[in-house]
Amino acid sequence: MVKGSDVSRKVLVIFGTVHLVLPDGSKLTCNHIKLEARNNAILHVHGQSSFPGKLNVINYSPDGTREYKDAAAIGSGGGEVNGSGSLYVHSADILAEQESGKEGLFSKGSNGSAIGGGKRSGIDPNHQVVVYDGGDVHIYGGDVKACHPEG
Repeated sequence: MVKGSDVSRKVLVIFGTVHLVLPDGSKLTCNHIKLEARNNAILHVHGQSSFPGKLNVINYSPDGTREYKDAAAIGSGGGEVNGSGSLYVHSADILAEQESGKEGLFSKGSNGSAIGGGKRSGIDPNHQVVVYDGGDVHIYGGDVKACHPEG
């Protein structure tokens, strides 16, 4: 659970299954959430009410310095070939932003995507991204590609 109204971290590394709870009025900001299939990483992000806290993952800085430029904002790291783990959004408000003009969601591009793969990977075939219960996900940085699970 996020404790405090405005918490900042550089990187969150997820191992196994993690439930991140965003209480009303809270905000967690970081540059990268490392969510890799090889760590069996599964992240559930929960809001507590109809006015949940916010998770902002902004993988660039205005001055152009980007330590995690090849990594997804939420997903796999940049140098690894390993795919991203699973992300489940339960009534939460998430902003995932990658440097503008680069590859977008689920991509394998010159830089990491907002959600999904880093420079050398995509979402692992055994993992997924699912938004439940009216969660809001805002994605900036490239093309957004989404599909229904049945095709």
